[in-house]
Amino acid sequence: MPLAPPTATDKLNDTPDKLRSTAERCRRLAGWIIDRQTTEVLLVLANECDERAAELQNQTTECG
Repeated sequence: MPLAPPTATDKLNDTPDKLRSTAERCRRLAGWIIDRQTTEVLLVLANECDERAAELQNQTTECG
C-alpha cells in the first residue's frame, strides 16, 4: 500500500510554536490577498497548522 503524499503541515518544522507562527502568518497574508481561492488555501493551511500544533502539544503533555 503506497504512503499518502505529505501534506503542507508535514513538511513544516514540527514544533508547536513554529506551527502557530506559520498559522498566524497565513492569516495575516490572507487578509491582504484579494484572490478568494488563494485566501481560502491560506486559511485552510492556517487551520491545519493550528491543529497539528495542538496535537504536538498534547503529545508532549502526555509524555511529560
